[in-house]
Amino acid sequence: MSSNRALELARRFSEANDEVIVLTRDLTDDEWRMPCEREGRTVGQVVQHIAAGDRIIAGIVEAMAQGRELPVAARRTAAEGARYNERQAFRFADRSRDDGLRLLRRNGAATDRLIASLTDDQLDRSIPTIEGPLTTAEEIEGGLLGHLRIHFGGCAGDGRPIVGVEARVALADLDRLVAREADRVVAALRHALESVLVGVYLHGSAALGDWVPQRSDLDILAVSSRGLSEGEVQALVASLLETPSSPDAPALEFSLVTLDAVRAPVPVPRFELHLTSGVDAKVVDGRAHPGDPDLLLHFEVCRTRGLALFGPPPDEVFEPIPRRTILEALDRELDWALDDGSSEYQVLNAARAWRYLDEGVFCSKIAGGRWARLRMRDAGLVDAAMRRQMGADDVRLDAVAVRALVGSVRRRLAEAPGAKGGDR
Repeated sequence: MSSNRALELARRFSEANDEVIVLTRDLTDDEWRMPCEREGRTVGQVVQHIAAGDRIIAGIVEAMAQGRELPVAARRTAAEGARYNERQAFRFADRSRDDGLRLLRRNGAATDRLIASLTDDQLDRSIPTIEGPLTTAEEIEGGLLGHLRIHFGGCAGDGRPIVGVEARVALADLDRLVAREADRVVAALRHALESVLVGVYLHGSAALGDWVPQRSDLDILAVSSRGLSEGEVQALVASLLETPSSPDAPALEFSLVTLDAVRAPVPVPRFELHLTSGVDAKVVDGRAHPGDPDLLLHFEVCRTRGLALFGPPPDEVFEPIPRRTILEALDRELDWALDDGSSEYQVLNAARAWRYLDEGVFCSKIAGGRWARLRMRDAGLVDAAMRRQMGADDVRLDAVAVRALVGSVRRRLAEAPGAKGGDR
């Protein structure tokens, strides 16, 4: 029977590994290849070294816990370990960010399960070392968690152009806060819609790694197999507006659309329900509404970056949106922001539209800012926008520079292949 100590160690490992996943998920291609001076490797090689280390050190932990002979990795000298790491870095040199994420998730999940399964006796089992007895618990603390912390620090704290990764990602609190409220929303949807519910998908800042506590909304899009009756809409609204999971729960931004809407998307998709909670709470019954063009980008973000809270994977539900349609939607959103969006929203939305234009990648506002600042002669405007996005309300942005950046990106969108006028 596993112990409370083991469960706590597993929780701490999982949180630390998730921090690396969050950082990796938002890296640009340039950042993935950027050298870490303290490590002597690229960011991508360090991330993969962390993931591979999880598996190697977990093997040592398992052998110690079971009283077996330690694996070869535990008996390497410092020189042998250095040569092994050089060969490993060579193997990892050409692998992609997605490869790194898969390795982190697979090895992290297996290590988490191993730690959580240990008993108190196994945690206290020790082996002799030149410095005295070493328990399994101490190896988890110093070997496994220590290895991850050291290399994560070398990756995240090496002068890279990231604005406050550690401050932005209080991942344990974020995950609990988001998960509790998301669970409540999913339960409400399943209760109200039953078999009509196809899937529920997390998108927006929580899925894109751009979450800012006390500022970000919880963006959820649900898909139903058919349109709803008036009674079904009323029952769903009542369920969704019930008491949130905690006083600190984020405001909800919710949309419900039909399967037909996401399988055959049109420029102005119809919807069954829009609902927001919190200070700006409102309910829009979509059954008699002409539609919402903003849903197109939501559909594509769900398809490419969304997380399934219930139902099939998003790429099995959402059809791809044509590039020309996406470019038009991005331009329309930038146009709206000039009159109705905050200055930081204008800058960072322009940045991520620019990244989509160049790389076909949807990313968070912060990730878009980090990507754009590497391509600008003067990154001061983007840096200031990212600081405001993170909560530094005393930072001011030059309105003329903001409009110039937005105008430049809009011209790029208009001239891009696939856009109206872009193929002339």
